[in-house]
Amino acid sequence: MRMSGKPVIVAVLSLLVMSTSCFGGPLEENLLDAVRAGDVKKVQELLSKGANPNAKDMDGFTPLMEAAVEGGMDVVKLLLDKGADVNAKNEEGDTALIGASFAGHTDLVTLLIQKGADVNATNKDGVTALFGASFEGRPDVVKLLLDKAANVNAKELRNGATPLIVAAFEGHKEVIEQLLGKGADVNAKDNEGNSALSLATARGHNAVVELLKARGAK
Repeated sequence: MRMSGKPVIVAVLSLLVMSTSCFGGPLEENLLDAVRAGDVKKVQELLSKGANPNAKDMDGFTPLMEAAVEGGMDVVKLLLDKGADVNAKNEEGDTALIGASFAGHTDLVTLLIQKGADVNATNKDGVTALFGASFEGRPDVVKLLLDKAANVNAKELRNGATPLIVAAFEGHKEVIEQLLGKGADVNAKDNEGNSALSLATARGHNAVVELLKARGAK
């Protein structure tokens, strides 16, 4: 995708577009509806009746993935307590942690990691939780992920961009400082030869440009 002749680094997060059909019975369909509505009492009731917390809709979304994107801490806790798979993936390869990281739900990211979420899991486009948090400018989430050894230089597959490159493209100075502090390659380039510096310059993010140059960007 391009804009004004410049490559636009976009992470298409399928977790933000939910399906309505469900593999499973009425209990599972009702569970997904209750999770989407944030109805904690209903979720608890359905789980107590035996609803499968790992049921997936037609696109592979589980109740936990939905709750992670919506930011429902109480619902997420209920699902995890009932055995929800913290590392389940949908058809695009997205996980609950990737969704929560894009959405900036710091408390949920913390909980999911505590419950064993893989911080370096990738979807089919090679997008990680750190990539999503960097793209969206979520410094608190970025810190959590970096502290848990998230791969700071992982490249997504569509454009070959790193977390630093997309953070620079969007002008997220605080995130850039965090990434550089954990060893991000300041001169990494995407598939079209764009670096964090060239993209920040093209986008007019002057403070980011100065920061990158001070850290050795060329």
